Amino acid sequence: MENLYFGIDILVYEVPMPRKLNGFLIEDRGVYCVYVNSEISLEEQKKAIDHEIAHIKRDDFHTDEDIEDVERRM
Repeated sequence: MENLYFGIDILVYEVPMPRKLNGFLIEDRGVYCVYVNSEISLEEQKKAIDHEIAHIKRDDFHTDEDIEDVERRM
């Protein structure tokens, strides 16, 4: 699945992951890759994608905060 959000490229991949992990985000040269757990429901996948897009909107890749602090703010 490939989409354009906010004028930037976001690639979304469904991959099997441990149940406790819904998804994660990687930025590579201006392209954001969202990996979402294929083992969770479609509704949970949508929430995970929205969560990762919120990180992009908040520019969390360019903060000096620890990931735990960033996640607590979400």
